[in-house]
Parts: sequence; C-alpha cells; structure tokens
Amino acid sequence: MYTRTPILDSYEAYGVKLNAIDVVELFGRYSDAGFLSMDKLEHLVPHIPKALDNWKRAMSADAPLVEVISHEDATKGSFASISRWQTTSAGGHSQHLISYGNPLGTRAVMLARQAVGINEKGRVSEQAWFQPSNRFSNRVFGAVVNAVGPELGCVRTNSFMVLPVHETSWHSASAPSRTSVRVERVNNGRNDDLVEFVERHAGPVWARAEEITEDDHELDALDQRYRKVGLRRYRRAYIAYRAGSSSPVAVALAYRGPLGFNFSFIENRCELIVPSDLPPNEAADVIAALLGKAVAEYRDFEAGCIPLVIDDRLTEVAAAVLGAQIFRRYAQAIWLAGGFSAMYRHLEQFYDRLQPAGDRRGLDAASWRQRSQLVRARDVTSSTSPLA
Repeated sequence: MYTRTPILDSYEAYGVKLNAIDVVELFGRYSDAGFLSMDKLEHLVPHIPKALDNWKRAMSADAPLVEVISHEDATKGSFASISRWQTTSAGGHSQHLISYGNPLGTRAVMLARQAVGINEKGRVSEQAWFQPSNRFSNRVFGAVVNAVGPELGCVRTNSFMVLPVHETSWHSASAPSRTSVRVERVNNGRNDDLVEFVERHAGPVWARAEEITEDDHELDALDQRYRKVGLRRYRRAYIAYRAGSSSPVAVALAYRGPLGFNFSFIENRCELIVPSDLPPNEAADVIAALLGKAVAEYRDFEAGCIPLVIDDRLTEVAAAVLGAQIFRRYAQAIWLAGGFSAMYRHLEQFYDRLQPAGDRRGLDAASWRQRSQLVRARDVTSSTSPLA
C-alpha cells in the first residue's frame, strides 16, 4: 500500500549529492552503463571535448546551469545520477538518467530533483524528453497529464530529424511556389501573433513552459547568465504568413545552446509548429521557407546540422523537400509549478509500488535483484534510459 512521506528540502536529506562527480568521470559512467547508444556516439564522439568543456563551465556558474544529482554506495557497487540543465529562464530539462546496482538510488535522485524544485522560488516548469517506445518512460513521464492534470501538464510527441546545414540544394527547394509564403523574425516585445499561434497549436501549457508568452521569448536574460561562463543560450522565432495575409500559418523556433548539453542535441533543436490540417503541398512550401530563414541561426553550429523537431505526419515532407533524416521519435513531457508536488507524489508512488511491502527501508542491492520482478533491468538502467 502506498504511503506518503514528507517532501524534504535538500539534496542531502535524500542521501544524494549535487555536482559532486567530475564531468569526465560522469561521461565515463554514461559509457560504462550503456547510455551512449551507437547512433548517439556516431554524432557525439567528435564533439566530446567541447561537450565536456561546456558542462564544466555550466556547472561552475554561481547558480549552476547544469546540475548533476548523484547517489553512490561504493561498498555495494551501486550508482545513480540524473542531470538537469537550465533551458529557459524559469524552467529546466531533466535528462540522462542512469542507474545500476540499486533502484533505490534511482528513486533517491528522481525524488530529490523534484523536491528541490518544489522548494526553490522562481521555478515555473520542468520537462523531460523520452522515447515513447520505452515502457518505463510511458509509465512515469507519459502519465504526466494524469498525474498533474491537463491545466498543468502536457506530453507532445514528434519526430526528431537531422537536417544538414551546409547542404545547399534544399535552400532553394520549391522556390517558385514558395513566393506565396512570407517569413518574418519575431523580436522580443512583438509577439502577439507568436503567442496566439503557439498556444493554439502546441497548447497553453507548452507555451507557458517554453516562455513563449513572456516578453523575453528570445531568452536574452538567460543568455546573459550563460555568457558569464563563456556560453550562450538563446532562441529565435520565425513566423510564416501566406502572401497578402496577416494570419500566421506556421512557426519555427530555433533554439541555440551549448553543444552536447543533451546527447541528441536537443538544446540546439529547431522546432516546427505546423497545423495538422495544412495541405501537404502547402506544408512543404511553408517548411522550406521557414528553414530557409532559420538556417542562418545554425551556420556556426559545430555539428553541421539542424536537429529538427517536427510533427510525425510531416516527416515524409521534410525528407522529400529538405533531405532530412529521421533520428528517432521523442516525447516531451512538461509539468508546471502548480503540479510539482503532484509530480513528486506520482514518482514516489511509482517507486513505492516496485518496492516489496514490508521492506520499504534498508533494502540492499542484492535484495532488489532477487525480488524486484516487476521491473526488468532494462527499465531502471541506462541501457534504454527513459530520458533523452
């Protein structure tokens, strides 16, 4: 039977540590635990030195821009960690969960991360990206809306594609018909069309969490925090209009951040928001027009590509018009501050169900391996980590 416990107010209270592990050692743990899959390694390996430097810089900030929450018991050979980076001014992205030796460590880092967020002023939202095919993911993060309610949570699933930046052929794709599309960049303080369109097509929770509704939708204030440690974090917004019309037809949000914060480069994604009822031919013209403008934001991106987030039904269009390649499908789970406590209880209850009745304290790694038949190793270790 699920029993609620007090929500504590510090990492130490959960037996975990903040930024206590060297980044090089942490990346080694990721590799040893199998978190770095072959497809991630293929595009990440050339940039690991840069990624390591970016993590070190962000962790050294007065208010850390990257947090690594870890739990380790060397005597039992167990380790668990989860990282979080500051993606918007008042929101973070939890990611890279790994755990081996003792699921109680996983429980500790997950609950500690939620608890500290509850007790910190100014936090507006949290998010996690995961592969919807992962059973653990759907049981934990796919249930966000059920846990916190539709007014405080959402889950959006899209295709994650890779688009070469320096491939010039797609820059002029469908150029003749694209004369019917006008694309404008939306600067800070001039975002009424942007807010209305994004709220309608991505949802008000998503728009609030991504701070599209703020005057500083370009994240200038957050960028200043990153600049203090020699990094950048900003976003540029582009709106496509039909020629002769003042009504938006689609939006591109070009996110830029330190390379390698996320091993799929989610920190540098370009998110396309295109209405589901837009005819395919028009969608092709609009997408090409938007990317033709947004590509300027990626000229200096070391990976030489645009990580493209797009609705599943438009993957064939993006492949045909742009030459983009599908990387994988991702779901983005978001929960707002009003749902932080409910999300904590959701996680607590999930792990409580896994723990045998009568043994909710002092359960060691050996006991877990013998008795935790409800959760296979693939669900609690990083070989198929639930978080991107």
